[in-house]
Amino acid sequence: MKAIKVAAIVLILLAGIITYLALTRIAYIQGPKTQQNVAQLGMKLDAPTSKASISGFTAIVNAWKSFHTTGFDRITVEYQLITAAPQGINKLPAYIVSFRNDKGRLEPSTGPPGSSHMYLMHEFNVIVDATTGHVIEAIQYR
Repeated sequence: MKAIKVAAIVLILLAGIITYLALTRIAYIQGPKTQQNVAQLGMKLDAPTSKASISGFTAIVNAWKSFHTTGFDRITVEYQLITAAPQGINKLPAYIVSFRNDKGRLEPSTGPPGSSHMYLMHEFNVIVDATTGHVIEAIQYR
């Protein structure tokens, strides 16, 4: 019972933090803003032709739940059609959720027991399927 109460408190705090960020520090971008940078990763971006099935806010929550990134001072969300031939992805509607820190480094948490701790500089990007909400992968390109 105590574990359930702790989990509920953690979820309420998380919802409050994400809501605060959503209202104050999230920039929503649509269209090919980062084409040149992702080309080096074998990816291509195109402007979406339809609305996403999930919201940008949902994409942020799913990205954060997957990587528990901390230490960021800004979040940007880009809605794109992503093509990545080596991964077999062709014009997938997706969000690129970027956790940014222009002052130092980002630190995803240690995650579940046994996972490794990483230090990332400046920006950590998570690709989230805009139809299903599933996290596809994390990349660094700027």
